[in-house]
Amino acid sequence: MAKVDIKTRGVRGGEFSAIKETAHVVVFVDGADYISVDSFEGQGNSYKKRNKSQIEIQIGDAYFKGTAEELYEILKK
Repeated sequence: MAKVDIKTRGVRGGEFSAIKETAHVVVFVDGADYISVDSFEGQGNSYKKRNKSQIEIQIGDAYFKGTAEELYEILKK
């Protein structure tokens, strides 16, 4: 089953915070570019955990949406 865990570290450095499981996280990079990981799908009564997390990346005009395995296939070329 899909799972998204988050670790954060403050601006002063130090240790990472405890891992926290969440459903969906979006990280904005230097403005409008982002990386999104979503472990759930649907809304309301149809809201359920995905089998595999969906990754979405937008950097300028480049866009990807798929699983970690699909991203791996692109990156290993």
